Amino acid sequence: MRYLKVVFPLVFLALFVLAACGDDDDLAGVQAPDVSGRQNVSGEPFVVTSGGVVFGALAPEYGVRGPEDAAQGDAESNPTLSPPLKFLNAPEGTKSYALLMEDPDSVPVVGYACDHWLAANITTAELAADASLAAAGSMVQGMNYLSQAGYTGPAPPAGTAHVYVFTVWALDTTLDLENGYSRSELEAAMEGHILASAEMTAEYKN
Repeated sequence: MRYLKVVFPLVFLALFVLAACGDDDDLAGVQAPDVSGRQNVSGEPFVVTSGGVVFGALAPEYGVRGPEDAAQGDAESNPTLSPPLKFLNAPEGTKSYALLMEDPDSVPVVGYACDHWLAANITTAELAADASLAAAGSMVQGMNYLSQAGYTGPAPPAGTAHVYVFTVWALDTTLDLENGYSRSELEAAMEGHILASAEMTAEYKN
């Protein structure tokens, strides 16, 4: 009985975090310099775009409202179909890209932004839909808030909407990272190698 009394609060805490991030990290790390929108030699700013974002909204298939076959296991808690992305006007000298998708709207509930996707050593300027699974061998992916390496889509509580932030960095090298790295490890590895960064926001309503 004493064992059950100890375990129950831990289980409750884990379920609370999942509800805030998935069903309802801005972890401490190395702060990247402010290079957002830095221009390339042509004078055009570095930007990230997605065909999966229309009028500021992420298409249903990239989150909890997507089809059953777009998920591993439970479609209602772990949608895994990642959206297509394009990185335009990268600065001269760009060798790879890294990206982060996070949910800042989870901060008031759990105290940090839940990470939905971390990827690095991307050497192409375009990712097709489902790249997190279909092209997993062409990048290294970090741990999302479900403690899985790869993409997990938006799953806010029914009747609510969260705004998700995609940040992409253009880097002058590839990073010494393996699948399963943390956000803080990504930030540390990028330090001193960031040529430019770009952001895109997308709302997802459940």
